Amino acid sequence: MKKTLLFAFAAACGLCAMADDDVEYASIGSAEYQDGLLLSCFGITTETWLVDIQQCTTDENLYRLANPYIAETCPVDFEAAGLTIDPSAATEYWYLNATNPDAVKPTTYFYTGIYNGETAISMCYDSRYSENFTFSDGVFTSKPYSIYTYYGTGSSDWAYYTTIIYLPGAEKEVWSKKCDAMFTDGFWCMYTDTEAQSWEVEVYESNKQEGVIRVENPYTASTCPLDYGDAEINSSADAYWEIKVADPDAVKQVETYFCIGVDLVGGYPIFFYNSTAGTMIDNKIVFPAGNIYAWYIYSSSSYTALNEFVIDLNGSSSIADIEAANDAAPVYYNLQGMRIAEPKAGQVAIMRQGNKVTKIVK
Repeated sequence: MKKTLLFAFAAACGLCAMADDDVEYASIGSAEYQDGLLLSCFGITTETWLVDIQQCTTDENLYRLANPYIAETCPVDFEAAGLTIDPSAATEYWYLNATNPDAVKPTTYFYTGIYNGETAISMCYDSRYSENFTFSDGVFTSKPYSIYTYYGTGSSDWAYYTTIIYLPGAEKEVWSKKCDAMFTDGFWCMYTDTEAQSWEVEVYESNKQEGVIRVENPYTASTCPLDYGDAEINSSADAYWEIKVADPDAVKQVETYFCIGVDLVGGYPIFFYNSTAGTMIDNKIVFPAGNIYAWYIYSSSSYTALNEFVIDLNGSSSIADIEAANDAAPVYYNLQGMRIAEPKAGQVAIMRQGNKVTKIVK
């Protein structure tokens, strides 16, 4: 996901030579590489593709990934996209140190071999963040706002994005449609001083992340009824608004920022900043007025507290469907969102039964 956040560009980092001539690596098969760079910068949509992944023979926490962009398996037609590829200018491997699986460090600079005009495109990590990647169940996942690239000659040609690497045999995350929800806008109505409007959006759930949902970006959805006038949708818009709903008393955005992509001030897209939590009662998520801020022009004076947002997950589902789902066997989670067999006496837990999520004390 492209994140053209100008405040991050002051981060300085030097070239880190993680490769050691005395360290030996051996191939462990083909990893599936899910690109975020090409999509974020140039709108090139690709499926995952297979790339050789190697592991250190003396330290199982050290990996290196063969450059995905010069691999024969890379499906991108660079010439058709107006890009050039120069294998001789590319870094051969991207090194990943998973000693701390919650804070994986990749090579500081990784040259892809891709050129946009005369500019070499590199993949970098933001040195201000300790958690650049996480590593769990054989999957490397970049953390929000930690991986970025400089792909042009202008000051705005920086992009943040998400990259995922699946080791051989790792289960891929799949998002399936959960329901249709009714979204009530708390931003545009405030900006235009009009009545809040509601419209239908799609909601998805993951096969791997309990207590997290993806809401289709309401402001780029085909169902969105808003008239933006001269304002345009910026290409940096997030496709989904990811929200943690495991604790119904503390519903929050997964990422610090959600880019709705609407350009209002000098071509800069709008970001939502989640200040405090919302709630979810009877499948209705409510972010009270003042709990979400719009961030317009990337300065300390550009925050504006917004009106109430509502995401009604009952949406267009029938009452019979909801009641039937709520007869399902209950599933329990602790307050950290981890599934447990059953709460102990006196333990505060989250109970999910069908479409309902409630906090209980056993």
